[in-house]
Amino acid sequence: MGRKEDFMDYLHRQVEFKRSLGKIRTATAYNDLWKRLHQFTDGGGLPFGDITSDKMQQFEAWLQARGNRPNTTSYYVRAMRTVYNKAVEEGIAQQPKVNPFKKVFTGNEKTVKRAIPVAKVREIAHMDFRELPGLPRAEREAMEYARDMFMFSFYTRGMSPIDIAKLRKDSLRDGVLTYYRSKTRQRLSVKWEKCMEEIRRRHSAPDGSPYMLDFSSGEGEEFHRIYLNRICRVNAALHRIGELAGCGGILTMYVARHSWASACKNSNIPLSVISEGMGHTDEETTRIYLAQLDTSIVDKANRKIIGQIL
Repeated sequence: MGRKEDFMDYLHRQVEFKRSLGKIRTATAYNDLWKRLHQFTDGGGLPFGDITSDKMQQFEAWLQARGNRPNTTSYYVRAMRTVYNKAVEEGIAQQPKVNPFKKVFTGNEKTVKRAIPVAKVREIAHMDFRELPGLPRAEREAMEYARDMFMFSFYTRGMSPIDIAKLRKDSLRDGVLTYYRSKTRQRLSVKWEKCMEEIRRRHSAPDGSPYMLDFSSGEGEEFHRIYLNRICRVNAALHRIGELAGCGGILTMYVARHSWASACKNSNIPLSVISEGMGHTDEETTRIYLAQLDTSIVDKANRKIIGQIL
């Protein structure tokens, strides 16, 4: 009886279960997966017995056809594998003779870390979008907001977007901003500077809100829903700003973090200082991080060597 339960029904129950435990990020991931599978099956359901290697390859191809890159397809497939294995453990699904996830990508593709030179960061910081002809007011305001969030991240040693969204008014005391990184739970303290205060004044959260900035609101699932909507809009505006600044590639909030680290490296700041500033738990993490950043300095050195020959 139980073995005939549809995977979609079981997945929905897992969404609610994770919500009841307060594991909002996992619940959100499972809910995203449910939506994708609902589209993939045209709302027709997905019996456990239909989850085969061929079906998973079809799902992967379906995701790719909609513009999803390998890390995104892997995100959905890994979530599906976790839920599927849990169903097997509970006896709701039968142990398959052939692993249905064996021929689909479930890893993490190494992404190119992007950093822009300090000169470009300075240019973005001083852009006056009012000078752009024919730019609608709503678009100009969106770009001004995105630029301010980008600069706030850079000024605060590359603070991640989720940590910016979670900042509370009581995070700032006696001229020091203190917060815990969402990724590692490491406690970080940043000296409050005038440039940070100017951005806070322009984008402070409404009275009654516990948050410092108007990047998100609410609690739990509502917070994540508002945050995801805002970060998408901010990154879209940053992409436009990047085009105007001639940065090359896509400008996103995470470019601020990469750029701060790269600027420190180029200024010969000790690795230990960069590591502490970024909230890395060890210097090796920072060393790997920096090794994946912009290679423009090495390229310039190579150009000099080539110039001695040509």
